[in-house]
Amino acid sequence: MIETERLILRKYTIEDFEALYEIVSDPETMQHYGHIDDETPSLAISLLGRYRNYGIGTELMRRMLDELKSCGYKQVSLSVQKQNYAVKMYEKVGFQILNENEEEYVMVCRL
Repeated sequence: MIETERLILRKYTIEDFEALYEIVSDPETMQHYGHIDDETPSLAISLLGRYRNYGIGTELMRRMLDELKSCGYKQVSLSVQKQNYAVKMYEKVGFQILNENEEEYVMVCRL
């Protein structure tokens, strides 16, 4: 479990398996999550509008990056719409643009 002053992240439980399997077994979905290879985890993050601009997303992302690094991962990727305000936050925490198309960036953060 990962805890900060404002956040609690838990491991998936058996009740989460069906939804998680549906996501990761769909190649098109994984493409939109910034999947670059089988050794690099892909992240997706979203906050309800009322929780944005309080630093929660930045706090969550930094903590997830720390956790992935402590687990031995070398990098992590994500996909984000070019017009999404979160692009600046991703860059602030260390993500760089790896690829892009008309609508999206695929970003990677070296850990």
